[in-house]
Amino acid sequence: MGALVGLLSGVAATNFTLVLARLKRNAVLWAVIGLFLVTTYVLLVTAAAIALSETYGPLYATLILAGVSFALVLVVLVIMALISGREKRMALERRRQSQLQSNVAMAGAMALFQKRPLAAAAAAVVIGGLLGLTRGRNHD
Repeated sequence: MGALVGLLSGVAATNFTLVLARLKRNAVLWAVIGLFLVTTYVLLVTAAAIALSETYGPLYATLILAGVSFALVLVVLVIMALISGREKRMALERRRQSQLQSNVAMAGAMALFQKRPLAAAAAAVVIGGLLGLTRGRNHD
């Protein structure tokens, strides 16, 4: 039995080390990708400013780019608000569903308690345990 525990703990430690190494490697690679994306963005904005300044002048080119950037910020804020509202509605629906399940369970328990008190006590313990398990999975 002790050899089995040692073997399993060795496998778990090896898996943990491999996962940790993979996470570190991925973090470094994503940081490099992010750096190149920021560099690309800066160069594209610079190129756009140069191209627009030939037509509109440097001041208006800068104002045009600032306006476009601000419009993009507004679009992202609207998208974030829509997603947040959707998540709130879904959480409210999950809460309502949970309350409905609790009410149905309580009504069934009360009907059973009136007919068979001893069986009702056992059912209440089982129902309470099941409701506790199912509510533990929601991440509201």
